[in-house]
Order: sequence, then structure tokens, then C-alpha cells
Amino acid sequence: MIIDHLEIQEYLLDFQKRALPELAERELEVNKSNKIKSIIGPRRAGKTSFLFKKIGELIASGVEKERILYLNFEDPRLVDVRFKEIRDIIKIHWQLYPASISKKCIIFFDEPQMIDNWEIAVRSLHDEGFEIYLTGSSSRLLSREISTSLRGRTLSYLLLPFSFKEFLEMEHPGFDTNRLSSMEKSLLKGLLDQYLEFGGFPEIILEENPETRLRILNEYFNMVVYRDVVERYKIKNTQLIKWLVKSLTVSYSKEFSVHKQYLTLKSKGIKASKNTLYSYLSMLEDSVFVFLVPRFDYSIRKRDLSIHKVYLCDVGFARLTEISRDYG
Repeated sequence: MIIDHLEIQEYLLDFQKRALPELAERELEVNKSNKIKSIIGPRRAGKTSFLFKKIGELIASGVEKERILYLNFEDPRLVDVRFKEIRDIIKIHWQLYPASISKKCIIFFDEPQMIDNWEIAVRSLHDEGFEIYLTGSSSRLLSREISTSLRGRTLSYLLLPFSFKEFLEMEHPGFDTNRLSSMEKSLLKGLLDQYLEFGGFPEIILEENPETRLRILNEYFNMVVYRDVVERYKIKNTQLIKWLVKSLTVSYSKEFSVHKQYLTLKSKGIKASKNTLYSYLSMLEDSVFVFLVPRFDYSIRKRDLSIHKVYLCDVGFARLTEISRDYG
């Protein structure tokens, strides 16, 4: 299939002439490096916005926008592009902006995993000296997969939903937590309650209606956890993975023992091996839904053998299965 040059040209011109959105500051810092910068994280955590923020920073530092290509492979005009045709897109960009030929372009790849063999094109362009940023949802693009595909050419950065500090800066820019009046303390407590209840996904923060917030959060939960994990790994025992997800969520900020979960299932007459539970748990960790944190000890052996505590990628998910309010 031959790419539609006019359609690609339109896409490139749209980006160059479109104003960048005003975006909230994030705590994640991507250091300057000759390596490919990979931003991964759960769906809807703000990865595309982070790329736009980075593009804005580059332009503010004096980089001409004509040197920047932003390729979103979920855009209908790019969905049929093959990895060999990415170079053709760069040539079209050069035709539109000849001055960018003498200076290496900076290329931002958004969801490149939509293209088969995307890593071949990215490796080749990086080896030629192009500066490259890429981002993808953890459901489709895992950190270890990026490292393997790009063969040591990349540095991976994890972007999660907003922390409370980021949430506070978004809701009340310049809020000084070190000098608070009694009224400001009450406001801060109310904001903390809101954050602990609904979490830090950007879309949910911007939504004002509590019922809609909860509905969006539930959609994310089903999409990020069930659909992504089940579809990605082709899990047949969906009831078991759902039970494990619920057990992890209820155990948020508490110790979690796979052995105890195995005994619980056995007592209920549910057949499931420990290996299966460990395998499902590993899948959920890879999807960045859950983090297992070991007990601190100077001894590596004791640390690895300790019962780990469970933490979620977003505190709002705990709200969906909680029996009583427990903020850990």
C-alpha cells in the first residue's frame, strides 16, 4: 500500500499550525540524553499531554517547531502507515520545511506499537542521529519489551496519574502548604479527601460532577485492568483474574500473600494453582496496575523473602471495592 501524500501533508501541516495546549506541570523529569526517551504508563495518565509539554519546552528553549515531528499512530490518517513508510513521512516533512533538512529533526512517536515492526524504524532513525521520544500504554508496550526491542538504545520513564502534589498545583496553583491559615487548612483537608476518593487521573480531576467522576473511574478500572490484561495475555479464567484484582484492591497499602490467597481459594473449593496466581500477579504488575513493595531490610535475601505490601497505580481504584474508608 502506498501512503496518501496529500493526507500525510495535511496531517503534518495541522500539527505545525496548531497551537499547543496549556498543560499542567508534571513532576516527572526526562533528562537530556542521546538515547531514545520512552514514556510508559497506564491509559489516560496524561502521556500524550506530557509529550506536548516537552514539545512546548523545546520550542521555548529556541528549537524551531519545523524541526519537530509529532506522529500519533492512532490518528486516522496514520493508522495504515507501515514501518517502512515512516521515512517517507519524514521526506514529506522535509519537502514542506526544507530548512529542517540541515538540522536533525526531533521525532515524537505516540503509540508506535500500532505499527508492526515499529522498532526497526525507530532503531534505524536513532542510529542516524534523530532525537526520539516515544510513548505507549502499558497495556500494549511494556518497559521490558521496549528495552528488548530497542536493544539498549532507550531510557524508560514511568508516568502515573497525578500525585497529590500535582493535583494540588492543578486545582490551586501556587498553594503554599508551609504557611496555612485555619481556612486554608480546611481547604487542604477537603482537597485531600477528594484526591483520596477519586484519585489523580487528569480527566477525573477536571470533571466536576462526583457521579460522573465515579463512572469514569469505573470505566478506567474495567478498561485498564480487565480488558487490557485479559485481552493482552489471552486469559481464559476471567473469574480468577477478577477475584485476584478485587483481592489486591481491597488489600491496598496492606501486606499481600499469594499463599494466603491460595489457601482462601482452596477453602472455597476453587481450583487454582499457586503458579497461576503468581503468573496473574506478574501480569498485573506489568500492566502497572499494581506495585508490590518489599519490607525494607539491609539483607537482600530477607527483603526478597518478606511479605510485600500492595499499592495501586491510582488511589481512586481503591474506592471502587472498599468496604470501609481506609487510607492506609
